[in-house]
Amino acid sequence: QWANTQHSLSNDQPVLAAKIKLVGNLLPGMPAPDVTGQNLNQQTQNLLATAKNNKLTLLIFWESECPHCRKAMPDFIRLYNEYHAKGLEVFAVSLDTDKNKWKQFIAANHLTWQNIVLPENSSAHADYFIQYTPTVVLIDGNGNIIKRFLRVEDLGQEIADILK
Repeated sequence: QWANTQHSLSNDQPVLAAKIKLVGNLLPGMPAPDVTGQNLNQQTQNLLATAKNNKLTLLIFWESECPHCRKAMPDFIRLYNEYHAKGLEVFAVSLDTDKNKWKQFIAANHLTWQNIVLPENSSAHADYFIQYTPTVVLIDGNGNIIKRFLRVEDLGQEIADILK
């Protein structure tokens, strides 16, 4: 609500106003913007179809050469292995431009969840206000954002609490 009442910012600081509006659309309870991309088999997959088939979806924006992503990947794998049978799905969106590096990283790390790479014309980067990688978002089975702006270290407790 606050984000939508900052009319004076639009004139004085239009860039800040635009960023506040973007963030305001990604808060808990808001519908998750859909993300569509190609999986390893070049089949189209989308986030909201995945979310509607699971209790909880962990959306991860990442890059294969990102050191923070590489450091977090074992935690993502552990959480997936621990909670997948309880209703957690991972929808991993690569921001990689080199598809070969993306494929090699997935194979080397045995990432069995849903992996997609974005097409060049995708707006997902802007829709989710990606400022760093990895960026994670928890989405419920109705396609609504539950949590955003989470630290990787806090994911396990959040997922456990939601899937109780």
